[in-house]
Amino acid sequence: MEYNRQTKISAGLILLLVLHCAWTYVHFEPAIFSPDAHGYLLQTRLLATEGQTWFVPESDLQHVGIHWYEAEDGRYYSHYPFGMPILAALLYWLGGLSAALSINILLATLTLLGFFLLCRTWLGDGWSLLAVGAMALNPIFNSHALNRDAHLAVACFLIWGFYLLVRWSNTRSPGLAFAAGLVWGALPTIRYPAVLYFLAAFLFLLWQHRPDRKTWWSYLAAAIGGLIPIGGLLWHNQIAFGAFWKTGYSLTNEQTAFAWSHFVQHGSPYIRAILGEGAGLFFPLGIAGIAALCAHATTRRWGLLAIATAFPITFLYMAYYWSGGGPGGGGASMRFLIPTFFLYTLLGFFLLKTVAAHWPRIAPAAVASLLLLHTGWAIADNLQNLRRAEENGARQISISSWLAERVEPGSLIIAQSRIQEQLDLLGDWHLVDDRVLPAASPRMRQFRPRQEQEAAAIGPRAATEKRGQRYRNLSPQQQLERVNADLSAWTNEDRKIFWVVPEEQFRMSRRELDDIATFAVADTLKLAAETPSRSRFGRTMPGGAGFPPMMPGGGMPNMGRMGRSAGGDLLLVEWTPLVSPEEN
Repeated sequence: MEYNRQTKISAGLILLLVLHCAWTYVHFEPAIFSPDAHGYLLQTRLLATEGQTWFVPESDLQHVGIHWYEAEDGRYYSHYPFGMPILAALLYWLGGLSAALSINILLATLTLLGFFLLCRTWLGDGWSLLAVGAMALNPIFNSHALNRDAHLAVACFLIWGFYLLVRWSNTRSPGLAFAAGLVWGALPTIRYPAVLYFLAAFLFLLWQHRPDRKTWWSYLAAAIGGLIPIGGLLWHNQIAFGAFWKTGYSLTNEQTAFAWSHFVQHGSPYIRAILGEGAGLFFPLGIAGIAALCAHATTRRWGLLAIATAFPITFLYMAYYWSGGGPGGGGASMRFLIPTFFLYTLLGFFLLKTVAAHWPRIAPAAVASLLLLHTGWAIADNLQNLRRAEENGARQISISSWLAERVEPGSLIIAQSRIQEQLDLLGDWHLVDDRVLPAASPRMRQFRPRQEQEAAAIGPRAATEKRGQRYRNLSPQQQLERVNADLSAWTNEDRKIFWVVPEEQFRMSRRELDDIATFAVADTLKLAAETPSRSRFGRTMPGGAGFPPMMPGGGMPNMGRMGRSAGGDLLLVEWTPLVSPEEN
């Protein structure tokens, strides 16, 4: 009988994991559509093809993503660490770029598997399967299975780290301790703030301490395992940033972005967002579960362990300057807290199991009602988020495939940054961010978000890098002439220059450009309109496929830019400078 039950549980788990993987993969497109993804995945391409995480720009005009910064030696590094790029690079070596871009679908499956194994130590098989099903429906978790950032990797490594610690506590095996140390040590190589989870690991080891030789050998094994990834991170920091204690965040002074005033301002929106868009009903259930654990002396340490896991990272991001905005005031920041959603779900089901033991007659109906409410809460956002991710990726693929057929490798391509981020992963062309083109007239300025208008007069990222000095203190016409001369110099007379531009923008900006270059439309790509979506608050949200707002097709999700949802033509224009490099 027990064998048959275990077989059914195993079959149910496998079916659930396969269905979840298939559900997300059917929406998968091998493309990126956010600056964060570019900060990670360009590192992946550089690691897989060149064995390094940095690059040196060939020209002052070269496109540089917003998460890449210049170190003292002139090299450009992402301010994100290398852990996630290394994981994706392994898939790149096995199956190319498309395989690397599917990294988060794989991590999502591994996370759910690890969550089941962890829950089983507390809840048993049946309740654990329900907990996995609940998390498999979480909209934020699922949307990031299709985004190429590192938040799912943190959740995956944290859950497996806890599972290995629990296994070690039962066996005192130095091998398990080493594996746990390796997994925990990898966390700050994936995202620097994940180091806060170390507090929970330290408390766990402290409470599991025994004064025997096997325990001390286990501690040593765990320390050696943890030092492998952490030592690699410190060595990388020494080479890249000049000191082992400096991180990529030192390039942006990220530490100055946290303040008590932000905490006061964002605290309430964050709580509403966790309840409304993050963990849903399992947030209050999880908090109640923590309270129940803390109320009894025999379980109090587990309640404190839960607090040490979830609260520090939550408080940290409440104090962060950027809360994500949106109707819920903080919804976009929920990705930082994905690992905590698993904790709330586990503790929520722990509470339900405890209640069911006292009121067995009403428990099935109560649990079924809760799961029905949870499904209703989650399904609409899931369908919307996955569809939008698929549309975002499909548009990027349509543009990059169109260019691959019409632009020979080695050519220069001028385009908006969202397009360039995808092209940068391919590595076939020399890329120029169109923000180097001055917004000399209101007609040209209307095609840029406010942030890009401010940067356009002095070139991309000029506020944070020396390259922008070349375009400072120039009139729009002088800047345009210098940009054109630099384009001419970069082509070296053996490369063509192409401009990827919306038809309306090209038509309205010709007057400013005809004096410095000739233009020939080589081809046209029709981009379909995107259907606007609705938030859970009933407000119509703008369409958009990850592009700046005046791009045909709409705005840029999760970046606070408004856009159009009417389709339009995207032109491929051959740009021939009328000046020679010597005129500069």
